[in-house]
Amino acid sequence: MDSLENIRQPNDDEILEEGFFLVMEEFEHSMAALQLQDLQTSQQSLFKAKNVYNQVISITNEPSVVGVFNIPINFIEVSVKLLKSTFLTMEERYESSLKTIDEAKETIELTTALYSKISDEALGELGEVLPMFKGLFYFFEAVIDAARIGCEASIKRKEGRFVDEIETLQAQADRYKQISLGTWPSEANQLYVGMISMLNRFAEINEKKIEKIKEKRKEIQFMPAIGKEVFIVHGHDKVILGELKEILQKEFGLEPIILNKQPDRGDTVIEKFENYARHCAFAFVILTPDDFVENNGQEYYQGRPNALYELGWFCGRLGRKKVRILRKKDTNLPSDLGGIVTIDFNDSLEEVFRDIRMELQDQGLIEG
Repeated sequence: MDSLENIRQPNDDEILEEGFFLVMEEFEHSMAALQLQDLQTSQQSLFKAKNVYNQVISITNEPSVVGVFNIPINFIEVSVKLLKSTFLTMEERYESSLKTIDEAKETIELTTALYSKISDEALGELGEVLPMFKGLFYFFEAVIDAARIGCEASIKRKEGRFVDEIETLQAQADRYKQISLGTWPSEANQLYVGMISMLNRFAEINEKKIEKIKEKRKEIQFMPAIGKEVFIVHGHDKVILGELKEILQKEFGLEPIILNKQPDRGDTVIEKFENYARHCAFAFVILTPDDFVENNGQEYYQGRPNALYELGWFCGRLGRKKVRILRKKDTNLPSDLGGIVTIDFNDSLEEVFRDIRMELQDQGLIEG
């Protein structure tokens, strides 16, 4: 058996080659993690690769050697940043996501500059690997640009600004499709062909989303109900209001929402209305002859303006099928509201009790 003194220790070149092999192994792991959106694995690959790098710089500070290790490590770091931005976006932390995307872009730019300064000939076998990284510049730039487009759109939407979702998705798809196999360097291996396939898949996903949105836009879309409450819009007639409240509670076991009976919680009237109304699945609008109107030589009574406003709000949010007008005699109904189901009564809701029950059954709020 050889003594410890006779055991051959690897020389620096062998350590560098082994180190580069380990970094490349972690690089491939990180590319697989990117496709699987596995942030934890990507972070582990970066940690391991940087540990190898620390061993390398303890051996040599030669710029070409340090640079050739930096390039795959930088790509691993970009993968980590892209995955982080994805999860930040899912958490609706769009500003943080955008910052992370910009950091990834800066890393790519630094890597591009570093790449151009390295002499392949001076590195022997290590330098032969570098040309295969050229394609990754195209890939990551496309992914980063598309991510930025989506993140900026989300920020605008969060700020209340109009964003056309189709335009955003199409811009991302176009950016993905700018990269083709013809763009890829001839030295690219199967890994990079896989990157092209991934970009094409991203573009295809966006285009399918666009088609679905276009189909939905052909139909009017309303907001789904959050709760099962029934909102009562009313004017000055407290007797009719009380009657409807009692019918809903005692006869049908429903929870009516009457705005002035709810706590303010420091909100303005419109804020209070929106807060309570958005939870309701249905609305009854009581129109009673509260306001006398003279218009173009005609005289008539109509419901309160707030009742007409709230009627329009519910039609826009839930759709006309989820709104019913209870109109007392001698109350004028604007012609624009003619398409909304209206239940007319004279003096009491007892006259239309069966109609009210039928409408609630039709909407699935009570059993038939």
